Amino acid sequence: MTSTRIPWVLMAFALMLTVSTAISFIGYRYLNVASEFRERNFNHLVASQNILDVARKNPIMRSSQAAELESLLQTAQAEAVWCRDTLSPFEKRLFAWLGAGPALQICDDNILHVAAAQALIDQIIAPETISAVGPDSAFALGLRFADAAEVIIEDSEAFQPYVSIIEDRITRYVRVGTASGGIALALIFLFLARQTILSLRAQNRTKAVLIEKAAVAESVNDSIAVTGPDGVITWVNPAFERLTGSTLDEVVGKTPIELLGSDQMNPKDFDDLKEAIAARRTIRRDIPSQNKSGDDYWIRMSISPYFGIAGEYRGYISVSTDISNLVKQQQELESTKNEVEHQALHDPLTGLPNRRALDQELHRRGTDKKDSGAGATLVRIDLDQFKYVNDTLGHAAGDFVLVDVAKTLSKLSRAQDLPARIGGDEFVVLLAPGTSLQEGEEFALRALRHIQEPIDYLGKQLRVGASFGVASTLDGLLDDSTLNVGADAALYEAKESGRNQVQLYSPLLHENLQTRRSMPEGLKEALEQDDFEPHYQIQVDAQTHEVVGVEMLGRWHSPRQGVVMPDKFLPVAQRLAIVDNIDVALFKRAMRELEQLLDEGFGLHRASFNVTAARIEDVKTAQTVVENRPPGLKVAFEILESVLIEDQGDHFRFGLDALREAGVAIEIDDFGSGHASIVGLMQLRPDAMKIDRRLISSVVDDAICREVVQSIMNIAHATQLTVVAEGVETMEHADLLRDMGCHTLQGYAFSKPVPLDGLRDLLSRRAGSAMKSA
Repeated sequence: MTSTRIPWVLMAFALMLTVSTAISFIGYRYLNVASEFRERNFNHLVASQNILDVARKNPIMRSSQAAELESLLQTAQAEAVWCRDTLSPFEKRLFAWLGAGPALQICDDNILHVAAAQALIDQIIAPETISAVGPDSAFALGLRFADAAEVIIEDSEAFQPYVSIIEDRITRYVRVGTASGGIALALIFLFLARQTILSLRAQNRTKAVLIEKAAVAESVNDSIAVTGPDGVITWVNPAFERLTGSTLDEVVGKTPIELLGSDQMNPKDFDDLKEAIAARRTIRRDIPSQNKSGDDYWIRMSISPYFGIAGEYRGYISVSTDISNLVKQQQELESTKNEVEHQALHDPLTGLPNRRALDQELHRRGTDKKDSGAGATLVRIDLDQFKYVNDTLGHAAGDFVLVDVAKTLSKLSRAQDLPARIGGDEFVVLLAPGTSLQEGEEFALRALRHIQEPIDYLGKQLRVGASFGVASTLDGLLDDSTLNVGADAALYEAKESGRNQVQLYSPLLHENLQTRRSMPEGLKEALEQDDFEPHYQIQVDAQTHEVVGVEMLGRWHSPRQGVVMPDKFLPVAQRLAIVDNIDVALFKRAMRELEQLLDEGFGLHRASFNVTAARIEDVKTAQTVVENRPPGLKVAFEILESVLIEDQGDHFRFGLDALREAGVAIEIDDFGSGHASIVGLMQLRPDAMKIDRRLISSVVDDAICREVVQSIMNIAHATQLTVVAEGVETMEHADLLRDMGCHTLQGYAFSKPVPLDGLRDLLSRRAGSAMKSA
């Protein structure tokens, strides 16, 4: 080992001393932590025992005992939380290594056990518990609370041994570490003494080494300049003369910084170099320079002070490497990188930022301390009639429109607004931080007015519109992660409401969005739990007003939303492909309920159900009817007029035949709302025709509508069909339709759709009224 390795020995000496001291310090520190754990465990045990004592003395708990127990539980929980949270992740791994890992799990378990006990107290002191009996009575709950208190005590007792384990093992490791450190320090000290002797012998060889190094300095390609203590150059190597174009005689007496000679140098770099030289510390900088001929180049300059054998300051050495080619390559690479990043963050057609740039800006605002609390407002834009422009005038015209819209949005945007094209004919403007929802609406209205103005394209006037959705985090409904979803929901509402308008994300829209999100899972659960309930609307004879049947109308009893109408849940059910499952569930439940009414003596002999074409085609449908229909009940399936038999295949016709063989009547629903042909009607051969409610509602006041309805009835009479009118709201409607030749009436004039109990009451009242009339 040579004298040049003495610093390493000194470093090892310092390291071992530090390690030895650290072991002792850390050991004593964690012994204190273990002591604190023991004290906390004792406090927890005392609180737990007090909890059990109070619980056993008061099997039926009052509010005063509950308050005392809650205070004790909070104390126990606080000690457990302290034991869990006081350690850093590293310290937790250290304790686990020491064998106390299960203790931390005991803390987590105890927190849960305390929370469970607190929940029992809340249940015990609840008003409804006072009168409860059985397992939910106050006494039974008190016994359960005592059991929970014993579990908490068991946690505390299980924790104690691990404190002892930690103390024993830390003590052992401290002793071993301290002893090992002492031995190592002694060995290093002996090594150090030996190296001191060897270093003295090595000094005689130093001069020869220096001479050799001087020769190397003469031959290297890096430019070297040496100064005296005053900072002026005393010697340069040949590489310096080649790089700068100046000879030794020309530079002696000057400083290396004076020779840089470039006005492109960063003033901060210049100041840093002077400061480092004055402070006699090493510095390295990449800086521009200029040679004697005026040619620019880049160097990597390293300036380091050097000292004599006695440690006296002798000056500094400047070593410079020509990095001109490297800098040029870096500049080209940076330019290429900037161009690629610009393309990656911008739409190539309009030049606007793209979706990725929008996401980055949203993320930046969410993490920036200045902007994160200011809130964000987002405007989503979708062009209307844009597809028509593309289809009729070509994509070039469509691109022209997109560029024009981009210019409009850029012109209307402020410096801190971010307009972006996120795809197709969709645009987004992220408004400046702090912009309110109302200000976003004003921006959208201005943009809408500009976009609706005609655009001149190759002598033709192009017109498009736009739908806007505006959402903001300032109203508390959305956060940064859901802002875009909210704006999209508002945009969808604008389109559904007729397009070419601005819609704001409102509390009502927020509620609808949350409902739509939760509805798929809710529908699946409803099928499993039989939460779909049949409601029934009676159908009466037009002449006598006697009940001749009912139509089943499904309702969903949602635990979160209450009673949900079909127009709300059926679109979601269609996307989930469970409409037929819901129909089957409702049909079976309706059959069971109607069978109850028949058994109770109610004269109800006909029930109508709305079915899809898929249900008709399903070979199991007829079998389902046969297996579930109670004796004496006629089942009718209502098929929408829009389901034309001439548009259906053989499976549909086979399904109709199977249903007829099973005794199912076929009715045309909403006749007059679609485009069924007379030929299709005759091929379907229904038993009844139900006229659409929109025609029925106007039949009293609108003569033309009355003529249309009369014509439909004439067709029904000609084809020997029973005519059913739905949507009969008043007795005036009922009398007029009876006189026009309608056979069956259905509507609010006679009954709203009601569940089973409501139908039973309705039939009972009507039967009683009939008996009184008789």
